Amino acid sequence: MNSSTSLAHGKLNLTLRIVGRLENGFHLLQTLLCPLELADEIELSVGAGSGEVELDCELTADLRHHMSHLVRSDEQLSVLSNPQENLVGKAAALFLKRTSFGSSKRVQIRLRKRLPLAAGLGGGSADAACVLVELNRLTGNTLSLSELRDLGAQIGSDVPALLARELAFSFGRGEHVLQFTKDELEAFRPLEELGVVLVKPPFGIPARVAYERFDERTPFSAFSDWSDYQRGSPNAAGEERERLIGLAQAWFKRLKKHDTTSGAYRLQWDEDIFYSFTQLLCNDLTAPVFSLYPAMGVIQRALFDHGVRSTLLVGSGSTVAGFTPSHDIATSVTEQLRNVLGPGTFLRSTRFVVSLP
Repeated sequence: MNSSTSLAHGKLNLTLRIVGRLENGFHLLQTLLCPLELADEIELSVGAGSGEVELDCELTADLRHHMSHLVRSDEQLSVLSNPQENLVGKAAALFLKRTSFGSSKRVQIRLRKRLPLAAGLGGGSADAACVLVELNRLTGNTLSLSELRDLGAQIGSDVPALLARELAFSFGRGEHVLQFTKDELEAFRPLEELGVVLVKPPFGIPARVAYERFDERTPFSAFSDWSDYQRGSPNAAGEERERLIGLAQAWFKRLKKHDTTSGAYRLQWDEDIFYSFTQLLCNDLTAPVFSLYPAMGVIQRALFDHGVRSTLLVGSGSTVAGFTPSHDIATSVTEQLRNVLGPGTFLRSTRFVVSLP
């Protein structure tokens, strides 16, 4: 029996722009996703069988406490342990079917959850991506990255980008991914010096609800007369990707001037450079979500009151991220907020990981 243990890292959308809406209701996006250090742990075993997928799920103590305050938490826990409903089980079953291993292999999955559910952090999608990558490796790299992305797109919009295990830019419904070269990734590396504070209230926000609220506030006519270029074509996505690279390269040059040890990445984010970083951040779902859930504004104010310099709604919510110039500050803010925000609030300090091993 072949087995592996790996980490499924959460993600944070540094940018999330809605650039079009199709008549079938799906939205066209442009988004820059960066992995986070915070991750679920997945143990996979592949042995002889006939297509069975078995799943065992365990929650960390703080996540179990958080979920105990959620409405219908029992239903969510049952989904986590059901291989027909959890995305990891769906990913494994889809891989077995696609590779014809369904008649000869059995997959056992042990999932240790650290990432909260319905939080915008891509926990389910990250788990699914991790399972696809590890199953492919354990069975001899049967599928190419392109083929894995095709499978991932059938599971969830974020899965194709998360298969890259590094900072990536995606567009369309998320199925199209533009990766960065090694040199381009290095320009984003200073992001790893920033602190990230994650705050998720004791409720989730279904993505469907967030996008429906966006639609209510944005008439279809705002998109229907756009050209294909404006509606998120590969050319338009490529231009946005180049713009983001330019911003990162500008930070890198300015940050190196503050670096006292040549070649090291312990760089000082001074006030001006940190401000330029915050100008990159955008999420077109912020106003719609905040208009539906007043608690989001309360969280944002608490973050600012305790030393965070900038905030961002993570994906479609319900997590709000706060950014600080260092990891130590983020850790301090997180501890302070434990005494301020209500019971059941999920709090964690973490950091960006521009590329994973």
